[in-house]
Amino acid sequence: AEVSAIGLFFLCGLHLNAAVVIAMPLLALGLGVDDMFVFIRYFSDLGFDFISTRSTEDIVGELFAEAGPGTTLSSMCNIITFAVGAFFPISSMADFCLCAVFVSLMNYLVMTNLFLPLVVVEVFRVKSRRPEPHPVTYCCHKRAMRAAEATGRQSITATSSGSFDYGVEKSAIRVMKTRYAPLMMLPMMRLVVLLVVVLLLVVSLALIRNKELGYGPWDLFTTGSMESRSLELIFTAFSLFPARLIFTDLDVATSQA
Repeated sequence: AEVSAIGLFFLCGLHLNAAVVIAMPLLALGLGVDDMFVFIRYFSDLGFDFISTRSTEDIVGELFAEAGPGTTLSSMCNIITFAVGAFFPISSMADFCLCAVFVSLMNYLVMTNLFLPLVVVEVFRVKSRRPEPHPVTYCCHKRAMRAAEATGRQSITATSSGSFDYGVEKSAIRVMKTRYAPLMMLPMMRLVVLLVVVLLLVVSLALIRNKELGYGPWDLFTTGSMESRSLELIFTAFSLFPARLIFTDLDVATSQA
């Protein structure tokens, strides 16, 4: 995904800078792993009974129905947010945000088109009741499956968190479903939430309009000095500038080894 995103970035006629080279791999990894965890979590919630009795098409469709809206919404939020940042007047930051747009888009496409075939492989493993083929967990999983045969437990091949009723997460979900959601759906609560949102928006606009800028770090030095000017450029024009190696008074022809 990152390689494809960098390719699109180059097709736009842009160049890499220090921020893209250093931070973009970590950002791409975080976005991709986040969506991957969402798919894996919902896949685990399907449970062994559902996976073993349904067709592969039904399983993939159910997984998309459960995890698709969340991953799509988060990816769209990332794309829109970084797209707004691409209009910054600071070229280095704008290039970074535009590259992040491509990374978010390609991560979403990879998760929905290339990661799901791996999920299908996992479906086949669960249906055939084989242990996880990972070299670290294979022996432990195989031993656990043998021990579970005596009790007749088959869900050892596909853990479903839906079968557990205790835990902080289950308690929080139960409270959200039985208390919080019905409370927020009351007409009075909808009106209160709307008024609070409008009030916060008005306060934010007022603070932005009446904001007062404090001192800049360059004010610590004499106005017009080299130190003051350098700090002003660093904090107002971003700290990433094109790097060039310049040789002065060097006769390359006569300095050859």
